[in-house]
Amino acid sequence: DLANTARATAEYLLGGLRTSDGAFASATDAESGGVEGGYFVWSYDELLNALTKVGVDPERWGAFLGATPSGNWNGTNILHEALPREQAAASLGISAEDFETEWNRVRKSLSRERSTRTPLRLDDKILTDWNALAVRGLVRAGMLLDEPDWVTAAAEVATFLHDRLFLDGHLHHVWRGGIASVAGFFLDYAALALADLELFQATGEDLWFERGLTLATQANELFQDADGGGWFETSEVIAPLKTRPKLIWDDATPCGTSVMVEVCLILTGLTGDYAWSALARGGVSVLQADAVSNPSRHGWLLRQIESLSAPPREVAIVGRPGRATDALVRTAFGRPRPGTIIVAAQPNESSAVPLLAGRGEIDRVPAAYVCEDLSCQRPVTTAAGLNALLVNA
Repeated sequence: DLANTARATAEYLLGGLRTSDGAFASATDAESGGVEGGYFVWSYDELLNALTKVGVDPERWGAFLGATPSGNWNGTNILHEALPREQAAASLGISAEDFETEWNRVRKSLSRERSTRTPLRLDDKILTDWNALAVRGLVRAGMLLDEPDWVTAAAEVATFLHDRLFLDGHLHHVWRGGIASVAGFFLDYAALALADLELFQATGEDLWFERGLTLATQANELFQDADGGGWFETSEVIAPLKTRPKLIWDDATPCGTSVMVEVCLILTGLTGDYAWSALARGGVSVLQADAVSNPSRHGWLLRQIESLSAPPREVAIVGRPGRATDALVRTAFGRPRPGTIIVAAQPNESSAVPLLAGRGEIDRVPAAYVCEDLSCQRPVTTAAGLNALLVNA
């Protein structure tokens, strides 16, 4: 399911692509031992031998992994979940819980077996936009799936980007061999601003808010198309070009405009400054016609339109670390809520962030404030009370 896919992706990022610098490399080579894709594919006999070593039914597990004697790719097998897990568990005659336990054992064993192959070469370029998007994904997944270590790792990557990718006050696109190079593109600025704001929402640390706000302001100043609306991909101040491109599609990576729209919506909720909302709506209007005719190429943008269509709502959870705060955090972050900006923070009534200013614990008990346009209902101190407000709002 989606949670399992998210966990596997996070494990791969943190275990397979993280460099000694602490950020994420761009990619791994597809070739291993002179064979394209050789690191990842399995012959049928090789797979069955490996499964036999684990002590599981090799034929049935092979079927679950989509492997056949003739192979599913150039005579070899690309392993994938070919059956729903419930169906695979039934075929093995075990419960869903026992299947998950056995599957984890099989995966770890196959991973160890694969690690004996010629290792893949690493493309060790560190790209700002890709790393920033990874930070955002790790934070969001960490909060949804209760994996705090992912949030910690994401903060470390974001810190690296701020420490190493800025030169003379300007963000850069590439880090390699100790050198930052290539002037930052619009997506670099927008994605890192989004990553910072996501970290602020998860940690409540004002530093991340300040960094996100600063980057968003810079992005708008450097890349805004004052005449046609939206934003260009390059800055005429940093790297002037005869023609300034403006990307519109969310493909393998989202376009900068879609990401910036989300940044603007988050800042609207955190600050109550509707200038950000106006920028967000302006960005949507530039892409709206194409989104209608090509919706499959505007996935990121469509999520922002969904948020704009929902009532604006902010949730501030204020409490010292402990079980009571954790219960409120799990309730708020436990499912996606379009149009809702959520922040979890320790008490700091002098916070520079308008959503948190003047809001603290109630009689030294962690509290949750559910607001609309920064106008809040009576705070609640229990997970059940917060859930009722969120469901009924």
